[in-house]
Amino acid sequence: PGFILTLSFLWKVSVITAISAIPFFVIKFVRYYMRPPITRKLQSGADSPAWFEQAGRLRRPIEARPLLSSMVDISGGGGASSLSMGRRPARCYRYCKNKPYPKSRFCRGVPDPKIRIYDLGKKKARVDDFPQCVHMISDEYEQLSAEALEAARIAANKYLVKSCGKDSFHLRVRLHPFHVTRINKMLSCAGADRLQTGMRGAFGKPNGLVARVNIGQVIMSVRGRENNVNSMVEAFRRSKMKFPGRQKIAVSRRWGFTKWDRADYERMRAEGRLQPDGVGCKYLPEHGPLDNWKQVQAAMRMAS
Repeated sequence: PGFILTLSFLWKVSVITAISAIPFFVIKFVRYYMRPPITRKLQSGADSPAWFEQAGRLRRPIEARPLLSSMVDISGGGGASSLSMGRRPARCYRYCKNKPYPKSRFCRGVPDPKIRIYDLGKKKARVDDFPQCVHMISDEYEQLSAEALEAARIAANKYLVKSCGKDSFHLRVRLHPFHVTRINKMLSCAGADRLQTGMRGAFGKPNGLVARVNIGQVIMSVRGRENNVNSMVEAFRRSKMKFPGRQKIAVSRRWGFTKWDRADYERMRAEGRLQPDGVGCKYLPEHGPLDNWKQVQAAMRMAS
């Protein structure tokens, strides 16, 4: 009898629970089917443009767009979002006001520089192939961002390839961005005054990389043939627009990327005192064992 009483009690409890849940499901059913058909379809997952045309609610089809939650990382993780803030303008970091601050074990989390290629064109051309050289020289003591160096490199390379040909020059960027710039990010959302500390602990986090340049320092150099001097100057004039401040363009008197003047280079090459070595040359002094000097001269004559 006790077992039967327990079963009857459980049956009554389950029946009462089911009856009390009926109004909840009825309300959900009524609220769902009382909504417009477009809202019902969107909730059921049919959000294609073809269905909107069939519904007759729109005169022209629209494109299905992703939700904002799918574009922004709202989970609190470290993933990159497509709606991130823009980069701080380079004019904020133009002047050399502080000591050099390179990447090190004390300065971690530095982003990669925008410029990754420093030599373009026919990089392995011999020193005798390109006798003419043009330099872009800085006329200010300032900092040039890695983005500006990349933009100038692209502009110069594009014009030289179009006017001279891709195998008629060798372009070299002489600056490397090693100086790390920092940013003290401020919150701009509602209630930010409760979260941030203002200028307390204002030592910022790494934001980008710049190259420190002095007055008279060479920014970019290009070597080529004598008939392409005007094109090389015009290429540097165009790339100069990517930098702040003043720059000068100088046609070098030296042979290619070497340190010898053109007249001295030709004379010393004829005398056997200069040996070609890739894009440069090696100076052969006149002292030392005579046998070694004769071997070097014989090898140079065989190579020429």
